[in-house]
Amino acid sequence: MSAVIWTEEALDNLSDIYVQATLEQRDVLVERVDFINQRLQENAMFEGESRSGPNRVAFFPPMCVLYSAKPHRPIFIVRVRPMRFWK
Repeated sequence: MSAVIWTEEALDNLSDIYVQATLEQRDVLVERVDFINQRLQENAMFEGESRSGPNRVAFFPPMCVLYSAKPHRPIFIVRVRPMRFWK
C-alpha cells in the first residue's frame, strides 16, 4: 500500500470544485476524496487508464483525477477536474 499525496495544483483544483458546488455536492465531494485515496492506495497501478510515462487518469464521478504511480512509490495526484455532467 502506497501513500497518496495531493499536489498543490490538485488541491487548488479540488478547492475550486468545492467552492462552486452546492451543499449536497460538497458532501459527495468529501466522500469521493476518501474513496479516491482508498482506491489509489490499494490499486493505483491498475486503476483508470494509462497516459504518458507513469501518469494515469481515473474517473471517480463527479471528478476526473490525473495521477502519477510507480510501483512501491508514493502516488501523486497531479490534477483534478470536474466531469462534464457535474453542474
